[in-house]
Amino acid sequence: MLKPDDRRRITQFWSIDSSDEYWTAETTDFNYYRIMVLKDDLHSLIANGPTSTQIVDSFCYMKREKENITKQKNFYVSTTIFHNINEQSIETTLQNKERLYNQLMDQYGIVSKIFFPLFHYNHFSLVVLDTKNAEMIHYNSLRQSTTDEDLDFDCYWENAEIVGHFVQYWLDKAKKSTSNSNAMDSTQATTKKINSIKSDFEFQVKEDRTCAQQKPTSYVIKLKAF
Repeated sequence: MLKPDDRRRITQFWSIDSSDEYWTAETTDFNYYRIMVLKDDLHSLIANGPTSTQIVDSFCYMKREKENITKQKNFYVSTTIFHNINEQSIETTLQNKERLYNQLMDQYGIVSKIFFPLFHYNHFSLVVLDTKNAEMIHYNSLRQSTTDEDLDFDCYWENAEIVGHFVQYWLDKAKKSTSNSNAMDSTQATTKKINSIKSDFEFQVKEDRTCAQQKPTSYVIKLKAF
């Protein structure tokens, strides 16, 4: 998974440096508030173990920072929103729904794609929302299904469907709230956003069947000392 030079540098830090912190970033944005990559996160990474949520969030943070100077604008949802979503309490799920609603309302009409990392059973899959084409696609390197009928028994697909429900909840709420808005009091950007949300389309998650696949046993934890 790692390039040889990257593995060598990370292994050297892990073996020699006395600090527990490898990388940190702190912003006022809810999505990336105090990301901290620790030695334990690196240990799993260089041992080809499960990738930690901190590693994923730090990668997304750096992607976002890089895109700030380009014309391509995407948005990366924090891994905390859909972290073992099927095990979250009802209270947590409702809180995350509102947080996601506020994030998407801020980003819709500005970004091209919104990325939803899903964590389940030590494995990440990804739902990508294409705001321009009104399309949601689920990418899973441990896809368990080969036909649409098999999706009913795929735990990762079930989580992807939850993302679809969250986005549909946001869409329905946005349509309702914007229908009562006074366009005269809106900025041009807000008006454009309202008009796009009033479209009749609905988001439906589709399963990608072309992304690279892992071996079924590749996610088994095999940590070793360095």
